[in-house]
Amino acid sequence: MHRWLKKDGSILASMGTSDTPVDVQEFVGAEMAWSSFSIDGNLRLIAEAGFETILTVDDNRDRCPKPRQSWTSWS
Repeated sequence: MHRWLKKDGSILASMGTSDTPVDVQEFVGAEMAWSSFSIDGNLRLIAEAGFETILTVDDNRDRCPKPRQSWTSWS
C-alpha cells in the first residue's frame, strides 16, 4: 500500500470492530466468508506495517447494522 500512495497521501478504510476469525453469511445471493480484527488489533497491524494513524471513528450508532464498522485514515 505504501507504493499506492503519492507523497503525503493517505488511505481511508472501513474495517470491522470485532475479533472474528470467520463468519459465513449470504451476501447479495452468494455465500461470503467475513473476518476482522478488533479496533485495537487493526491499529496495531497498521502501525506494524509502517503507517501512521490519522483518525479512527467507531461507528457504533444504534441504527448501524451489525457487525459495526470503524473508519480509519492512515498515511
